[in-house]
Amino acid sequence: MSRLQEAPSLRKAWAVVTPSRILLAFIIWVAHFLYSSQFGLYEDDWYRVPKTMGISWDALWDLIRTSSMPGPSQGRPLHPAFIYFFSFVGFRWGGLHYVYVIAFFLLFLNALLFYSFLVRVFHQEQIALLGALAFCVFPADTTQPLLTHGLGVQPAISLLLIAFLLYIAGWQWISYLAMILLIFNYETPFLVFGIAPLLRPRAKYELRRHCITMSFILLVAVSFRAITADNRVSHIGIREMGLGIMNIMVGPLICIAMYVYRPIEAIFKMTRVDAPIVILCILVIACALVLQMVLRKQARQALESTDDTSDHFWSTANGKGIVIGIVMLLLAYPLTMTTTGLAVAGRGTRVHTSAILGASIVCAWLCSFLLSKPKTRIGKYTATTGVACFYALLVGFGLTVQHDYVKAWQQQRTFLTELVRLCPSLEDGDVILVDAAGLQDTRQLLFLRKELTGIPETRQIKSLEALNYVLPELFAFPKEWKEPPLIDRLPLDWRSKIFLSSNRLRVLPMESGYDDLRKPVLASHVIFIDTGNVHLVRRYSILDAQSGELLPLKRDLALSTKLTRTAFFKYVVYPDVSPHFANQAR
Repeated sequence: MSRLQEAPSLRKAWAVVTPSRILLAFIIWVAHFLYSSQFGLYEDDWYRVPKTMGISWDALWDLIRTSSMPGPSQGRPLHPAFIYFFSFVGFRWGGLHYVYVIAFFLLFLNALLFYSFLVRVFHQEQIALLGALAFCVFPADTTQPLLTHGLGVQPAISLLLIAFLLYIAGWQWISYLAMILLIFNYETPFLVFGIAPLLRPRAKYELRRHCITMSFILLVAVSFRAITADNRVSHIGIREMGLGIMNIMVGPLICIAMYVYRPIEAIFKMTRVDAPIVILCILVIACALVLQMVLRKQARQALESTDDTSDHFWSTANGKGIVIGIVMLLLAYPLTMTTTGLAVAGRGTRVHTSAILGASIVCAWLCSFLLSKPKTRIGKYTATTGVACFYALLVGFGLTVQHDYVKAWQQQRTFLTELVRLCPSLEDGDVILVDAAGLQDTRQLLFLRKELTGIPETRQIKSLEALNYVLPELFAFPKEWKEPPLIDRLPLDWRSKIFLSSNRLRVLPMESGYDDLRKPVLASHVIFIDTGNVHLVRRYSILDAQSGELLPLKRDLALSTKLTRTAFFKYVVYPDVSPHFANQAR
């Protein structure tokens, strides 16, 4: 079929999915963004998102330009650019909640692109709808509420799907341009595009040329990172290579297993508030599937050929269609060398991000197989209800993930509000040391690198990893300050590490594994926060166990500099926390 012949059929396919688009938008919003008005910033979000609030277009361009340099971008120049741009648009639109609305639209766009991709490959509306629904409720990756994911990673999925659609339509060389953009944004989905030649009729002869082109693009990207001294390339060794190989073997199994485990988890964790929402989703999805079944019985939709689609090579009817999903699933893991494929909660589940396409196809094929088996009307309606319950329970799991993020943001706000109240007289050179052993965590924000923190995974607020980036986003420190105040989280064994002399303490930066990279600080500039109680407590002296001396720490000054609050302050600190800070926006 020529490109001119393919274009009208694609337009017809797009025209008839309006009800499906409404359904997909509804499921995405409920599963991932229903409670987004109570979301905040988590982990890597702190590094970039707040910087775009209240700035001009010229400042945005300067921010994108400087952050896209080889060093700051970690070899991904487009990744921070996307995050900065979409954050800026969201804040201009109406505030932090609207940044999440932007993230919703990006995920919704990808669901529509995936729907169109499935239509072009399988020529069946049922498999397209089931696959798009599986995409919307993808249960293996629980990092989707992170703005870093929604604004920085989802564009990579968009580029991958656009590349697939271009390749299938015959625009192969333009599709490679999309892949170049992808690999300089977020590289892990890159290899999934390796299956592209198999999706075109009689195009297997293109496979060799395709592999050569993909290898060349990958080589250029790796060389670029190596030249720019990106540690993600320079530090790749036997451990990282072994992790990548292991992820190929265990990652797909864990990913598919989540489609079975998450509905069960949702049942046991479902709240009284969520139960009616899940029931509503069951009714909506069941009605959509029944309507599709009735319409398909009355007449062939424009998405399907008038002939029996079981003759199509990749048709789900002949069982070959699942091969696409399995291959795409396997290709999603070779470039994931920084986290384990065994991850089922927390930030580590980003290892499954690129598996969303393959896993959704496998899930859709299995559900389509179940729907095709019953021959009686009662059997068909029973199977349809069962499939609807399955998808609705995955929506229910998405609600439990959202609750974790809501709770984590509340914990952060409470912590930072109390911290600001306890530190009314910050000065140049001050350091706030936090003994975080008494803080609690949520399941989806577990911190797995215990060797860095020394804190058990279930007894901390994961987002404290970004503490060093918080204060500059809350206060506009005077430009003449040479060493603005910073916050550091202490390891469990801090008592044997921080004492240097009678009046100096060692700062133990978490992000460097507590190596001694910062110069010592005078005790008179140290603020010590204890979290052992329900509320934060500030200590004005600490005991050196080795010398037995009681070391006095910083005292508040009667007259102190009033720090100007930034525009982002209102999102983090609860109102009327302290009269010592000027209530002005940066």
